[in-house]
Amino acid sequence: MSFLRRILTRLGNRSPPPELRVVERLREVWADYPSENKYKQYEYIYMHDPEVRGAIDKLALLTAESFHGYDPPHPREKEIRWKIQQIAKRVIIYGDAVYLKNNMQPLPMEALTIVENRSQIMDLSAQVYEANFYVLNELDDNNRQVFPRSKILHFRMDETAMPVYDLLGRYTFGVWSISPLETLKSLVLWKHQMLYTDILWRMRNVPREHHKLDLSMFSPDLYSGSIQERISKARQDAKRVLEEYANNVKYLKPDQGYITSKDVEITYVEPRSTNYRDPNELLNQISDFILSAIGIHPGAVKGKSASSYAGELIVKGYTGLVAQNLCRVIAEQLDNQLLGGAREPVCFLELDIDRSERVRQAAILARLGIMTINELRQYLGLKPIEGGDVIPELQMRGRPVGTPEEDNKQSPWPSYPTTPESRRDWEKRDAIQDT
Repeated sequence: MSFLRRILTRLGNRSPPPELRVVERLREVWADYPSENKYKQYEYIYMHDPEVRGAIDKLALLTAESFHGYDPPHPREKEIRWKIQQIAKRVIIYGDAVYLKNNMQPLPMEALTIVENRSQIMDLSAQVYEANFYVLNELDDNNRQVFPRSKILHFRMDETAMPVYDLLGRYTFGVWSISPLETLKSLVLWKHQMLYTDILWRMRNVPREHHKLDLSMFSPDLYSGSIQERISKARQDAKRVLEEYANNVKYLKPDQGYITSKDVEITYVEPRSTNYRDPNELLNQISDFILSAIGIHPGAVKGKSASSYAGELIVKGYTGLVAQNLCRVIAEQLDNQLLGGAREPVCFLELDIDRSERVRQAAILARLGIMTINELRQYLGLKPIEGGDVIPELQMRGRPVGTPEEDNKQSPWPSYPTTPESRRDWEKRDAIQDT
């Protein structure tokens, strides 16, 4: 019995609240979550969790962007870059990516096993320590395919030898890698279970109107009879008035006004600790954990970050190392298996933040006067120019800038502002020079 069906059984013939329908649709999405095949679980998580999918897609793109060709160059480099992005995505999702060497077509991981020799096929008690044969649909005699290692390209997320049980429960060592999504399965399921609760909570905790009516005319002192009779009459009259008022206003839309006496006060009531518009901090924390486990900076997926500029540089450096290492592993194997193995892949990741930081550093080095023009150009990745083997003379406020020692002799003012006081001195110095 489904979640919604159980609720309907309790409600009888009444229509369920709209938030329950929303939750039921979300639960139906995860109702088909595979219970056994781990590779199908990875695919399911990738397709249904936005943070997982965004992180994997962005990291695969950064991996491809890290590839700048081979040394010496090869005419198939453009094709190789496109393949690197495809392979990287499968490697991040599954931990491994297996391709046929002749046509570079991927083999389905959810139906693939590895054995040392043909005698281990269908032997579920065997232990595998070398990847010599790749078996597709091992338990299906009619559709089984066996590929020797020489016809296969096997890309791994991590070359570290680890014990891993394959799809049939066989013990393997140093054959398969562990997917980054393996450690995230419980977190992702917890996150989506929390999402159901969050939807119900927010639908029940929206701001509600509170209409305060003046009921002083229903004081028991204004009625005749015994005390109990007066209380009963006052309660009945007050209840009748409240019900008439509620029936008049309950079908009004939010943009419609109310016509009441001057003694009616309308306010809004909502939770005191938090309201329905506040973000769910625990959900945000779990999403950040997911991105960190995959190895990408949250800012690359969300498009914004709360960290400082220095923090962005540090975290970007880590993400760059992950992308560069994965690029190098894939590009080296593609070269060894497809291009003859005589080339060295050139893998490095340079984004706008790297270029702007490098320009800033070059400006400081030029100001110090310790590098020639061509050395600065080389630092920025530019080709040397004729006559560039000299120390540059920078122009500032219409006069050449020499070494720091010469500048300090020319003026008693500080070379750059470090405090509010020195900043005012610097502005005063500029005003004097302009005049």
